[in-house]
Amino acid sequence: MDPATPLTAAEEQRLALLVREGDRGARNRMVEANVALVAHIARRLRPPDSPVPHVDLVQEGIIGLMQAVERFDPERGHRFSTYASWWIRGAILGALRKTPLPGDGDALDELPAEEHDPLEGVARGDLQAGVPPLLDSLPEQGRRVVALRYGLDGLRGHSVAETARKLGTSQARVRRIEEHALARLRALPDAQALIAA
Repeated sequence: MDPATPLTAAEEQRLALLVREGDRGARNRMVEANVALVAHIARRLRPPDSPVPHVDLVQEGIIGLMQAVERFDPERGHRFSTYASWWIRGAILGALRKTPLPGDGDALDELPAEEHDPLEGVARGDLQAGVPPLLDSLPEQGRRVVALRYGLDGLRGHSVAETARKLGTSQARVRRIEEHALARLRALPDAQALIAA
């Protein structure tokens, strides 16, 4: 079978279980089958005037993909590509944030937003079910951003742009606050099973 051939849901489940048992071949197969997804996300997120070459963003995205393969839990009922998109996108955006775009110090506002948030159906249900009590550990801005982004407290989930408008700040700042807030939540023992699993 061509290693680049997309996996069926059943194949993802089988390989993911093997990965959990330490099977490096299964791990490599899942990575190889999703390299095209990495390239697609890198192409969508890379600003036209970015000094970071597309190939470098793909490499960063593959690091995120490898993390997703290691962390994916097939028993949660999600497709791997949906789960992996979150990790891939985070790795690529992290690389873009480290390299300022020429000319505009706030050019991160121009980074394209995902039309479909990869977190939808992956972490959102778990966040709604278990994270609200943990939000008290966050600074006020972090609580507000997470509540808006993930539809907590009875709210619908908001895009980065909508959240920025509601809070009267930039999209880049919303992304940074969200990134820091989720990192803090992931560090809490009670939240690790909800967010990082």
